[in-house]
Amino acid sequence: MIKVMEYKCDLVNYSYGEAAHWPNSGHICDIISEAVNKHGVIFVSSAGNNGPALSTVGTPGGTTSAIIGVGAYVSPEMMASEYSLREKLPSNQYTWSSRGPATDGALGVCISAPGGAIASVPNWTLRGCQLMNGTSMSSPNACGGLALLLSALKDNNVSYTPCFIRRAIENTAQKLDHIEGFALGNGLLQVDKAYDYIMGMTNNAVEKRVEFQLQPRGIYLREPNHLGRPKETLCTVEPVFREISASISTDPQAKIDFEILFSLVCKEAWVQIPSHLDLMNVARSFSVKVDPRGLSHGAHYTEIQGFDVTDVMKGPLFRIPVTVIVPKSVEESSGYKMSCTDVKFHPGQIKRHFIEVPSGASSAVVTVQSLDSEKSSKFYVHALQLEPLHQYKKHSYDKFMLVHSLTENRVAFHVQEGLTLELCVARWWANLGDSSINYSIAFSGIKPSLNNITMHGADGILRVDALSHLKQEDVLPVVSFKYLVQPLRPSESKVKCLPASRDLLPEGRQIYATELTYNYHQNKAGEVMPDCSLLSDLLYEGEYESQLWMLFDNNKQLLCTGDAYPHQYSVKLEKGDYVIKLQIRHHKKELLERLKDLPMLIHLKNNGLSLDIYSNMINAFTGGKKIW
Repeated sequence: MIKVMEYKCDLVNYSYGEAAHWPNSGHICDIISEAVNKHGVIFVSSAGNNGPALSTVGTPGGTTSAIIGVGAYVSPEMMASEYSLREKLPSNQYTWSSRGPATDGALGVCISAPGGAIASVPNWTLRGCQLMNGTSMSSPNACGGLALLLSALKDNNVSYTPCFIRRAIENTAQKLDHIEGFALGNGLLQVDKAYDYIMGMTNNAVEKRVEFQLQPRGIYLREPNHLGRPKETLCTVEPVFREISASISTDPQAKIDFEILFSLVCKEAWVQIPSHLDLMNVARSFSVKVDPRGLSHGAHYTEIQGFDVTDVMKGPLFRIPVTVIVPKSVEESSGYKMSCTDVKFHPGQIKRHFIEVPSGASSAVVTVQSLDSEKSSKFYVHALQLEPLHQYKKHSYDKFMLVHSLTENRVAFHVQEGLTLELCVARWWANLGDSSINYSIAFSGIKPSLNNITMHGADGILRVDALSHLKQEDVLPVVSFKYLVQPLRPSESKVKCLPASRDLLPEGRQIYATELTYNYHQNKAGEVMPDCSLLSDLLYEGEYESQLWMLFDNNKQLLCTGDAYPHQYSVKLEKGDYVIKLQIRHHKKELLERLKDLPMLIHLKNNGLSLDIYSNMINAFTGGKKIW
């Protein structure tokens, strides 16, 4: 990013992303946003490949306001020429393309573009090119389209800002009625129409510079406790003037004269808003009332759009997405089970069910039964719950199924009581012909009486009651230790200034690094997983950057390296002494100083330590009959 700003790049494609605990924040996202807002770089990124459930957009593409997040679309022509399908199917979003909204209510997917390509690949694959697909393909496709757009604007000496380009492509994108907005975003990128839109506004120099920042970025009601009464939200719109170039600042008189009278429009009666908003060069707020009562089960989406009353043909200058999820409850009379029978699926069709997980439930079983007597079909089952300030992957389960004729597939997964569960059953987009199935989801629950099971060696016996609140269950408990965890304190800590030119941010902000050294002794051979637990699983949304570690043996040979995702890195070690070096970077030295005593956890994999389990205290005291 330093070189992007140094070389004054116009456009960047970023085909990376991960699930994040919270949206639109974090050190890396802040640096990217700075490149966009202060240096005029247009940043395009993949929305993610973790659909089809809602709220699966990745970071930074699907969660950061400054970035154009792109979903993956497949056209009939692509199906024929790239995938060699026997039949031309209607255009569709790829089954796996991530869907919005973001957890804070923002739409998540800005636009969509073709998500498949015959692309060049490295020579070590022993092939020159191959078929690739993903939002990592749709993002560079959209970026290439925007390069054409910027080239035409430069050729005509038309100035622009990233926020104006984004508004142009959103207001001219092609909507497809048969593809949901959560997947498609505002529509398919239309380069020619975006160019015409911009050229039609060449006389409005001030509006090109204005970005309308929204707080909150959207309204998202999903959980049962959100739906019992109307919710009022105070929405703030603030005009922020972005500079066309670092050398040309906005005339103060333009800011003084700035005023737009907005007509506020929402098509749904369950959202109540004022009719107008007069906006000057200051943040203005208005109240939005969302009444979810009376809405049917399922997902409901609308937008609050702000139009300039003097020229509504420009389209909305800002949009506030509003999403309401109304879950369905499962009752004791049904055995805590929801069933759907003789359901016909077309290729790429998705059936979404939102279910209020009953109190006491801890697991669910999904059953898919084929009703086709002559063919097998490909289905994708995705179940997801959202817990505040946690990655969507925490309560996510997905399974690709090949359902053979007249057979039954069954999968089980953990659920969290009290949270809305989305069950998504999708026919694979490239699976030809219609298919009919029965499918169901059934809940059950066994919970220990202790939320955190802790046993001291001196206790000898620990009593834990297994509770079932839904129905009678058979249990066969097993207690085993998977890891022995050893905490390490750093033996050495130092903060140093990084000298390279790549470590200097704009405005002279020097990047520093703290280097922590840990000494570790392994008593016997085994597999270990180093874990800097304070920073683990925080990447784009984390305040620090580049938390990288290296593990050396006593001869200073490098054995393993890892980063923010500890469960992806483990190494088998022999008995002996080892050293771990951890580096964490930031341009604020004082934040790194806070980490000088940062502990490191070493997870040693255990392969056989289990506890004896008894059905009652008498057998436990006397060493009587065990359950297992």
